[in-house]
Amino acid sequence: MNNKIIYAFIISGFIFYPLLAHALLMSEDYQLELVSNKLNQCYHDKMRSDYYECYNDELQVQEKELNSIYQEIGGLAASEKLQKLKQVQDEWIKFREMNCEFMAGNDRTQKASCLLNMTIHRKAELYNSPYFPRK
Repeated sequence: MNNKIIYAFIISGFIFYPLLAHALLMSEDYQLELVSNKLNQCYHDKMRSDYYECYNDELQVQEKELNSIYQEIGGLAASEKLQKLKQVQDEWIKFREMNCEFMAGNDRTQKASCLLNMTIHRKAELYNSPYFPRK
């Protein structure tokens, strides 16, 4: 199965706008939306100084979807692989937090953007892993 990742990135200063366009992870029989339409709408409704709320709200959505993908993989993995997956995911969460604190400094909007971007990337990684159940 051929998967294509289409990323539409717009970079302005340090803040990465995850999608003013639409990012999708596509395969023949499954389409994973990388960000919700709600985020795009938030960009239109808020001023740049309020983007923290947009990123933070979208992060909640993305973490829920990431956990769903994680659970799907966990349900199929052998116990040894499942243990490794749990360990890797725990370490990834720690890395994500530390990396975004470092990259953003004291700017909460940049930190929220960083957390969101890393979560979207991780979601795509897990989806593309050989352990994700294909329909």
